[in-house]
Amino acid sequence: MAILSNINGKFAVEDTGAIRFSNQTGTTGQILKSNGNAAPTWVDGSTVIGGPYLPLAGGILTGATSTASGISFTVGGALTGTTATFTGAVTGQANSNTFGTASASGRALIVQAGSSNQAIRFQNNLGGDGTISATGTATTMNYSFGTYSVAALFIQNDGNVGIGTDSPATKLHLGGTAPGDSIIRQDSTTSGTNWEIGERVAGKWQIFEDDGNTIVTTFMSTGNVGIGTVSPQRPLHVNGTEGVARFTSTASGNNGFEVGIGTSSQAFLWQSENSYIQFATNNVERMRIDSSGNATFQESIIFNNGAPFAAAASIRQQSDILILTGGGNGFAFNDDTNTVSNMRIDSGGNVGIGTTGGGHKLEVNGGIRAGIAGNASANTPALKVYAAGASSSTTAAIAIQQGTTEGDTILFADYEPHVEWGISCQNSTDQIHFTAGSSTNNLGSKTVYNNAGNARTAYIKFNHDLTDGTTLIGGNLGLGVTSPAAKLHISGTSTQLMLETPNSTNDIDFRWRENGTNKWNIRYQNATEDLQILNQIGPTIVQMHFESSDSRIGIGNVSPTGRLTIEDGIGNQLHLRHSSTASYKYWNFDVASDSKLYIVNNGGTGVYIADGATSWTANSDESLKENIKPLNNVLDKIKDYRCVEYNLKTDKDKKIGFIAQDWENDFAPIVDKNDKGLLGMKYTETIPVLLKAIQELKAEIEILKNK
Repeated sequence: MAILSNINGKFAVEDTGAIRFSNQTGTTGQILKSNGNAAPTWVDGSTVIGGPYLPLAGGILTGATSTASGISFTVGGALTGTTATFTGAVTGQANSNTFGTASASGRALIVQAGSSNQAIRFQNNLGGDGTISATGTATTMNYSFGTYSVAALFIQNDGNVGIGTDSPATKLHLGGTAPGDSIIRQDSTTSGTNWEIGERVAGKWQIFEDDGNTIVTTFMSTGNVGIGTVSPQRPLHVNGTEGVARFTSTASGNNGFEVGIGTSSQAFLWQSENSYIQFATNNVERMRIDSSGNATFQESIIFNNGAPFAAAASIRQQSDILILTGGGNGFAFNDDTNTVSNMRIDSGGNVGIGTTGGGHKLEVNGGIRAGIAGNASANTPALKVYAAGASSSTTAAIAIQQGTTEGDTILFADYEPHVEWGISCQNSTDQIHFTAGSSTNNLGSKTVYNNAGNARTAYIKFNHDLTDGTTLIGGNLGLGVTSPAAKLHISGTSTQLMLETPNSTNDIDFRWRENGTNKWNIRYQNATEDLQILNQIGPTIVQMHFESSDSRIGIGNVSPTGRLTIEDGIGNQLHLRHSSTASYKYWNFDVASDSKLYIVNNGGTGVYIADGATSWTANSDESLKENIKPLNNVLDKIKDYRCVEYNLKTDKDKKIGFIAQDWENDFAPIVDKNDKGLLGMKYTETIPVLLKAIQELKAEIEILKNK
């Protein structure tokens, strides 16, 4: 049989056993000879030392026999030389043939295939049949290893290796036509595990742990990767008892960061190190959770219950301000059942607490507690409200309004349950009340209710009527004083009380009343700018009138003609009394109905001057007198009285008069002594004395005439 035949058209072993080389057939006894530099030629074997042999570039062929079907190499035979070319089949026996030596630096064996490209074919006595083939040109040679009909291993000229494919596209290319054709298996060591890797199911490339018959990881054709699941639903799908993915670094050891699902199906991110967790986008950190659990956000926190990435509520920081931006319907803070809205901020900025809101900036259904506990040295306001645009507390404003007419509006109250101590609006009368639990100096009382619904008696101490602006105070009012001693007690170093009218037409009244009845009134007349004191006990009488134009004062007169004008139809217009004088001693200046001016004491003694008169008149009617006695011996008494011209030491004007000391002993009623001990004279009362002296002198003259 022919094993090797027609190798490259140069060498052939025919069925007859003849060897043909380059279409030349040698004759009996001839051998091929070549020195390795030229093509072999047939020569007579006797010409080769040791022949007959087949020298190959100086090598020797030993232990070879020729059969009818070709050349056979026996055990122990060796083929040496630089190059050997066979045109027929070469059959060797197991463990008996060696081509080349381990130290050979050149080609040990060149095998040239025929048309089937099967360069080397292997067979055993059990029917096994395998080949090694080479295809391509001298510069693009490919090699395949396999059975007689199927290539199992293919080495491409570019270095790519194919297993199960003769067209490897990568350095290692596993071919196959069905799932399971391209599995890679690694058998375990003595105590290890057997592993398989490959496409076990169509569209799924899996890592398989053979000992436990467990699919550890699945790679889907869609790109999804499953760990612990054969049907991953996401690019990375982890399934397990806790479904945890752990990330560690060389610095953190076995701890690090974990992501997964807990035993109660809760999702978690778990940082095992004493460090923080960072979240970033676009290579910029956006969020950080520190080791204490504090979360810091670089940008907005967005909440959305609608289409993904649609307009939504958000929380963000701008400078030092935290800004909450609501969606179309604002914010809602619900209870844990998500059925009761505990707090809501609508899109218009209205806030409802305990209610969904009714269009007001703040609506609270329930009690409000604010501020911190104060003490004797520090009290912090529970609530400060400023007017819009205000920059200081000087423009603060607060309003508390009740939405219905039922009950009173309690603005401020003492601690529960003492709601009777506080400020409230009585809706039925539109009044503001300051109330207390004590009844002292109260203006009335009313009933209020505490949180438990218990009735409490509130005594009104201050009442302001919102309809007409009337204000009532039950106790004392102190202005500039801490302990007022009267209903109105004003103290201060500047203007204590000021009354002002808002226009030029209305008068200003400062009025005294008694049980609702007017008594006295001080009135500023706006039209004339005059001031009046009115007696309103009976018919209104102007008691005093002060004119602003020329500073005139009228008493009982509204048009004073002098600096002081006193007018009265009763009399006794002006009384003068010294504070140290007995209460019944006074002087009365009065213009009577007869137009006479009287100056009399409280006993009616005095003088008067009639309208148009030039001298005073004293009352001298006998009916007014008692203990009447005549004057006697007057002439002898006064004959030595001095009649002098003088001037007072305090005044240089010349005067004529008497010396009081001359009259003091004889006519004491005419001389008076003041509180300084100085004497004075009642000159008009000297007239009766002088008249009596004339009478006595005339009597003496008549006596002399009659002698």
